[in-house]
Order: sequence, then structure tokens, then C-alpha cells
Amino acid sequence: MKGASSTVDFDKLPDVTGVTVRNIGNNGTSGASDADVAFTLNNLTVAQATAITVLHSTTGNGDVTQTTLNANLKSSSGTS
Repeated sequence: MKGASSTVDFDKLPDVTGVTVRNIGNNGTSGASDADVAFTLNNLTVAQATAITVLHSTTGNGDVTQTTLNANLKSSSGTS
């Protein structure tokens, strides 16, 4: 399996209260090639951003070499 990327605009998902991403590749076998995974989450509310869970590949497909998560808030104003 080649590397994959996903981009989600949370302006279109205002009722989402939690986000889970998972890096699985190569259909349960070892030896994945270019199996990097990238997730870009745009327009997150602060509540959504604090409820992100990242899961890693399961036994047998652990050759995913890199997982990148870009979490972008809808607004960067405020104190934190």
C-alpha cells in the first residue's frame, strides 16, 4: 500500500465531538512500501481539537513508518 492522506473540513461536521485517526496499511502483512500516512483536520473547534485520538497499526501491519497529524483550529484567538 502506498502512503495515503486525508483532509477533513470540520465546518461541514459541526456536531462532531471526537475524532479518531488510525494508521493501518498493507492489509495485515509486513513489508509495506511508502506507507506514510497524513491526516489534515481543518476548522476544528477547541473542543474537537482536544478530543483527537491517534491509534497505531495493529499487529502484522506495523510497517507504517510515519504518521503526520495536522490539526488546524477554526480560530486561533483566545488564551490557549
